[in-house]
Amino acid sequence: MKKIILIALLAIFATSVSAQKVVYGPVTSSEIILKQNPLTEISRYTTTTIYVGKTVTETIQFETVDLNNYFNPEEADWNATEISEEEERLLNEKGVVLCDTLVFGKKFVGWYRVTKDKKTEKNDLVDKPKSSNNKQNIHKI
Repeated sequence: MKKIILIALLAIFATSVSAQKVVYGPVTSSEIILKQNPLTEISRYTTTTIYVGKTVTETIQFETVDLNNYFNPEEADWNATEISEEEERLLNEKGVVLCDTLVFGKKFVGWYRVTKDKKTEKNDLVDKPKSSNNKQNIHKI
Protein backbone atom coordinates (compact mmCIF):
# COMPACT_ATOMS: atom_id res chain seq x y z
CA MET A 1 0.00 0.00 0.00
CA LYS A 2 2.77 2.44 0.95
CA LYS A 3 4.70 1.65 -2.23
CA ILE A 4 1.57 2.23 -4.32
CA ILE A 5 1.10 5.66 -2.75
CA LEU A 6 4.72 6.63 -3.40
CA ILE A 7 4.59 5.34 -6.97
CA ALA A 8 1.44 7.37 -7.56
CA LEU A 9 3.11 10.49 -6.16
CA LEU A 10 6.16 10.04 -8.35
CA ALA A 11 4.04 9.32 -11.42
CA ILE A 12 3.45 13.04 -11.89
CA PHE A 13 7.01 13.25 -13.15
CA ALA A 14 6.51 10.56 -15.79
CA THR A 15 6.16 11.80 -19.33
CA SER A 16 2.90 10.58 -20.71
CA VAL A 17 2.23 9.70 -24.31
CA SER A 18 0.40 12.67 -25.70
CA ALA A 19 -0.71 14.09 -29.00
CA GLN A 20 0.95 17.35 -27.92
CA LYS A 21 4.35 18.08 -29.39
CA VAL A 22 7.04 18.66 -26.74
CA VAL A 23 9.02 21.78 -27.53
CA TYR A 24 11.30 21.81 -24.48
CA GLY A 25 11.74 19.59 -21.46
CA PRO A 26 10.94 18.07 -19.20
CA VAL A 27 13.33 20.03 -16.99
CA THR A 28 13.40 19.47 -13.23
CA SER A 29 14.70 21.91 -10.65
CA SER A 30 14.96 21.39 -6.91
CA GLU A 31 15.17 23.54 -3.83
CA ILE A 32 15.53 22.95 -0.12
CA ILE A 33 13.84 25.34 2.29
CA LEU A 34 14.56 25.42 6.02
CA LYS A 35 11.82 26.86 8.25
CA GLN A 36 12.04 27.68 11.95
CA ASN A 37 9.40 27.33 14.66
CA PRO A 38 9.10 24.41 14.28
CA LEU A 39 12.30 23.47 12.51
CA THR A 40 11.21 21.95 9.22
CA GLU A 41 12.97 21.00 6.01
CA ILE A 42 11.05 21.21 2.75
CA SER A 43 12.40 19.60 -0.41
CA ARG A 44 10.57 20.80 -3.52
CA TYR A 45 10.96 19.41 -7.03
CA THR A 46 9.45 21.24 -9.99
CA THR A 47 9.26 19.77 -13.48
CA THR A 48 8.38 22.01 -16.42
CA THR A 49 7.51 20.79 -19.89
CA ILE A 50 6.72 23.17 -22.73
CA TYR A 51 4.35 21.92 -25.41
CA VAL A 52 2.96 23.64 -28.46
CA GLY A 53 0.15 25.76 -27.00
CA LYS A 54 0.69 25.02 -23.30
CA THR A 55 3.25 24.87 -20.51
CA VAL A 56 2.83 22.23 -17.80
CA THR A 57 4.45 22.69 -14.38
CA GLU A 58 4.31 19.80 -11.90
CA THR A 59 5.53 20.11 -8.32
CA ILE A 60 6.05 17.53 -5.59
CA GLN A 61 7.10 18.60 -2.11
CA PHE A 62 8.37 16.61 0.87
CA GLU A 63 8.11 18.36 4.25
CA THR A 64 9.52 16.78 7.40
CA VAL A 65 6.94 16.48 10.17
CA ASP A 66 6.94 16.14 13.93
CA LEU A 67 4.35 13.50 14.79
CA ASN A 68 3.89 15.11 18.21
CA ASN A 69 2.07 17.91 16.36
CA TYR A 70 -0.57 15.40 15.22
CA PHE A 71 -1.10 13.42 18.42
CA ASN A 72 -1.09 14.23 22.13
CA PRO A 73 2.62 14.61 23.06
CA GLU A 74 1.81 13.95 26.72
CA GLU A 75 0.87 10.34 25.85
CA ALA A 76 4.18 9.49 24.18
CA ASP A 77 6.98 10.76 21.98
CA TRP A 78 5.18 9.89 18.75
CA ASN A 79 8.40 10.21 16.73
CA ALA A 80 9.85 7.25 18.67
CA THR A 81 6.64 5.21 19.04
CA GLU A 82 5.30 2.55 16.72
CA ILE A 83 2.27 3.90 14.85
CA SER A 84 -0.86 1.74 14.60
CA GLU A 85 -2.78 1.23 11.35
CA GLU A 86 -5.54 3.56 12.59
CA GLU A 87 -3.03 6.29 13.49
CA GLU A 88 -1.33 5.87 10.11
CA ARG A 89 -4.70 6.21 8.37
CA LEU A 90 -5.32 9.49 10.25
CA LEU A 91 -1.88 10.76 9.23
CA ASN A 92 -2.45 9.74 5.59
CA GLU A 93 -5.71 11.74 5.55
CA LYS A 94 -3.63 14.81 6.43
CA GLY A 95 -1.13 14.11 3.64
CA VAL A 96 1.49 12.63 5.97
CA VAL A 97 2.99 9.39 4.67
CA LEU A 98 5.79 7.05 5.72
CA CYS A 99 8.45 7.32 3.02
CA ASP A 100 11.34 5.11 2.05
CA THR A 101 12.07 6.29 -1.44
CA LEU A 102 14.65 7.93 -3.68
CA VAL A 103 13.67 11.06 -5.60
CA PHE A 104 16.17 12.64 -7.98
CA GLY A 105 19.10 11.28 -5.98
CA LYS A 106 17.81 12.22 -2.52
CA LYS A 107 16.62 9.52 -0.13
CA PHE A 108 13.49 10.23 1.91
CA VAL A 109 13.08 7.93 4.93
CA GLY A 110 10.56 8.68 7.66
CA TRP A 111 7.34 10.65 7.98
CA TYR A 112 6.73 13.47 5.49
CA ARG A 113 3.84 15.67 4.46
CA VAL A 114 3.78 15.11 0.72
CA THR A 115 1.98 17.55 -1.53
CA LYS A 116 1.75 17.73 -5.28
CA ASP A 117 0.47 20.31 -7.70
CA LYS A 118 0.02 20.55 -11.45
CA LYS A 119 -0.55 23.79 -13.36
CA THR A 120 -1.22 24.17 -17.05
CA GLU A 121 -0.89 27.56 -18.73
CA LYS A 122 -1.48 28.51 -22.33
CA ASN A 123 1.47 29.75 -24.35
CA ASP A 124 1.74 31.34 -27.79
CA LEU A 125 3.84 28.63 -29.39
CA VAL A 126 2.45 27.19 -32.59
CA ASP A 127 3.49 24.16 -34.55
CA LYS A 128 5.36 24.89 -37.76
CA PRO A 129 3.37 23.90 -40.81
CA LYS A 130 4.87 20.99 -42.65
CA SER A 131 7.10 22.28 -45.38
CA SER A 132 5.58 21.91 -48.77
CA ASN A 133 7.43 21.15 -51.93
CA ASN A 134 8.29 24.63 -53.20
CA LYS A 135 9.53 23.48 -56.60
CA GLN A 136 8.11 25.53 -59.39
CA ASN A 137 6.55 23.82 -62.31
CA ILE A 138 8.78 24.48 -65.29
CA HIS A 139 7.39 23.68 -68.69
CA LYS A 140 9.56 23.32 -71.75
CA ILE A 141 8.24 25.02 -74.81
